[in-house]
Amino acid sequence: MEYKKLDKKIIDGWRTSRVIRLACFLIPTLAATIFIDIDGLVWNIIYYGLWAICAYCLLGLIFYPPIEYRQWGYYIDEEKVVIRHGLFFISQTIIPIIRIQNITISQGPINRHLGLYKVEIALASGSHEIVGLDQETADAIGESLRAKLYHRMEAKGEL
Repeated sequence: MEYKKLDKKIIDGWRTSRVIRLACFLIPTLAATIFIDIDGLVWNIIYYGLWAICAYCLLGLIFYPPIEYRQWGYYIDEEKVVIRHGLFFISQTIIPIIRIQNITISQGPINRHLGLYKVEIALASGSHEIVGLDQETADAIGESLRAKLYHRMEAKGEL
């Protein structure tokens, strides 16, 4: 099974979202450092905890996106969609095409800026996403899955 890779621009998208997350922790932490002068055990735990979260966000910004990109992949055949993803623990999700209820192609503000799309595959039990696709690939996956689903339903006499 040969997994297809995501568009390389998704690394920039992941980094941008991680910069925003870092800013959400770093700004209040810096403000607390500058403006609040409180002593005590509880304050020290909160203060150093916030700095630890900022350090973790910074590591995630620098090191995680290339690793995550290497782990991500998807495979589509006539009967199933397989999505492989994860950072340290790699998950492989197998979605039978006959179980697909809805296919949505969308993009958020960061991915819109980068020209990337995601394909969301909805099932009765939840939904799964293939992220970091260019428009042509996302549209092709959506149409391909729709055609395969209709073909499978016709073969079973459900259409």
